[in-house]
Order: sequence, then C-alpha cells, then structure tokens
Amino acid sequence: MGKESSRTALILIGFAFFVTGFEFALLCIVVPRYVHDVSNAVLTVSLIFSLSSITVFIGQNLFGFLFDRTGTFWGYIAISGLAFGTSLGFIPHVSAGMPLIVLLTATAFFQTALFPAAESYLTICYPLTKGHMLGKLFAFESIGWSCGALTAAVASLLVTELTEIYTPLFYGGAALAGIMFLVSVLYGTTTREIKSTSTVKPTPSGRPAQIKALFRDVKLLYTDQRIRRVCLVFLLLDGAMASFFHLFSVYFTKHLGGSWFSTCLCMGIAGTLGALTFPLFGRLSDRYGRKPLVFYAIAGNFIMFVGFLLIRNTIALAVLYTLPVYSAIRVAARGYLADLTEESTRGGGMGLIGSIQSLASGIAPLIAGALAARYGLHVLPWTALSFLVLSGLTALIFLEEYGQT
Repeated sequence: MGKESSRTALILIGFAFFVTGFEFALLCIVVPRYVHDVSNAVLTVSLIFSLSSITVFIGQNLFGFLFDRTGTFWGYIAISGLAFGTSLGFIPHVSAGMPLIVLLTATAFFQTALFPAAESYLTICYPLTKGHMLGKLFAFESIGWSCGALTAAVASLLVTELTEIYTPLFYGGAALAGIMFLVSVLYGTTTREIKSTSTVKPTPSGRPAQIKALFRDVKLLYTDQRIRRVCLVFLLLDGAMASFFHLFSVYFTKHLGGSWFSTCLCMGIAGTLGALTFPLFGRLSDRYGRKPLVFYAIAGNFIMFVGFLLIRNTIALAVLYTLPVYSAIRVAARGYLADLTEESTRGGGMGLIGSIQSLASGIAPLIAGALAARYGLHVLPWTALSFLVLSGLTALIFLEEYGQT
C-alpha cells in the first residue's frame, strides 16, 4: 500500500472509530434511560448489556481470527456500520423488554467487527509505537463519544419532555452509521489489501480443515499462561468499571437527583479528556511499559468509587466522573496483547482481549443490576469496589511487562 493510500486508509479508519464512539454514546447513555423510563426496571437495563456482551465476546474472537486469514477489513467496517444503523433505526419501533433485548443482542455481535482488524493493522504497521498509534485511534472514538453525549445534552435543553429526544437521536445515529457503511463499501471496492501477505495466516482448504484450524488458533491463545493472566486482570478491572458506569445515567439521575443535562455533559467531558489522554497514555506505555497504566487506572477508579460513596454534591461527583482512567485501561490492554502475539495471530489476540473486556461488561452489570434491584441503587459503588479490589490483587500477583520495544 502506498504512502498516500495508507494515509487515506488511516483517516477513514479514524472516521469509523469516531462513528462507533458516537453510536456507543447513544447506546450506553440514552438507551439505559430510555429503557428505564419505559419499563422502570433497572434489571432490564443490565440484562440488555449482559446478553449483548456475550454475543460481542463471540464476535470479537471470530472476527479477529478471520482477519488473520483475510488481511482486509473494509468489509468488517461495513458490517459494523450496518449493525449500528440497524439497532438504532429499529429501537423506536420495538417496545421495551424482550423485543429490544433481542434486537440489541443480535446486532451487538456485528457492531465490533472492525476493532480487531483495525487494532491489529496499526500495531503491525507501527511495531515500535504500538501504544501511540492505538492511543490516536481510540482518541477518534472518544471524540465520537463526546459528540454523542453532548448532542444528547443539548437536545434535552430543546424539549419540554425528555422522551421527545429519544427518536430523533436514534434516527440521527442510524443515519451516521449509514454514512460509515457507504464510505467503507465505496473505498473497500478500490482497496483490497491492508495487511501484508507475509503476515496473513494460510487458510486450509476444505470447511472441516478451516474450522479445525480456527479452533486450534483459539486454543493456542487461550492456553498461553501469560495471556490468561493478562486477561484475568482486565476481566476484573473492566468489570469494576462496567458494573458502575453502564448504570451511571440511571444512578446519577434517579438515586443522586442529578439532571439529565449534567449527566450527558459530564460524560461528554469525560470523552473529551479521553481523546486528549489516549495519545498521551499511548506514548507513556511505549516508553515506560503497560503495567504503570494499569495501576494508575486502579488507583483512579478507587478514588472515584469512594468519592461516590462519601460525596453527595452532584456537581462535584460529575467532575469526579470525568477522571480519565478508561483510556489508560484500553491502551494497556491492547498493548499487552500486541506484545504477546505474533503478527500472524495479532487479529486473534486483539479480538481476544476485546472479547474478554466485553464479557466483563456483561457479567458485572448483571451482578450490579441484580443487587441494585434487590437492595437499591446505592450498592452500585460498593459492587464496583469489590471488583476493583480483586483486580488490584491479581495485578500485583500476575502482571508483568512483556515484549516491550
């Protein structure tokens, strides 16, 4: 791939990540409140995220291994765009409850198809600055998240009833996903190769042999002790964040009495700080290693969760929420798997860590939602702290530096 076409590819990949950030903002901020307003059931919100995370767990693994054998991913970007557009476009036409759960669970399988391919491509093309390039890529996603959150905040000021903003936001997100789909299809028809043929794993002939090879690759990754230990740490660490933040919009408005505008505003600011800190953390991880970022994230989350237990001022809590810790986790997790996998299995590795973090985003909110339904929303910070303590202990015991360049 020439220099000019490579630059164009990077711009389009960045645009795709911007769109996914915008879509995730709507799904993680607006959908929980929408479901809660319709069904008044916090457990339903948790169930949507939990079941969706299971399909994402399967999808990320599958698409990662597929990328290792194809070397192209414009089709994966198109799949993600189509999935986002389908989910948001149909939400206003299904009632809360089982139909909505089925819709979001099914489309979630395809939404993250682009992530293993894009992350693998960048870490292969830039082996000496893997963290920096990942940070720049995730910054685009954070900008999209900020735009989605701030759009929801501004929209809430223009209506008298919050329910009036749901349908326009969902349709707007679907339209943006449609643009992502069209751009990837149009560019993908002119550019086929994006991963060097020297790093593409050969595909055996015959369907049984292909399936056998796929399961062999999965086994090799999951049985690697170093990878298992890294995955355990991030399973618990992401579980700590997911158990609280997937229900944050409900917790902040229903339990603490914060306004919807301030909820979306602080989420938008958090995304903006993430966009600024992703490249910074990427550079730091390349220079000093991934491990310091993990312990920074553990310490930052501890301060945040304890603050939500001790402080009752919603403005102070909104400011506390914006502490940039997720960007450190995301860069460190992908950096670790990039260090531990060969180029020919990099897509599988990126899909693996993405699927592990998605699994955490499913199990932890389900546990937190069940406890909140039984004992009240006030237990959410305690649940998050429990996961956080476990993640800190496993990080102290298992976490090392691998393959730093």
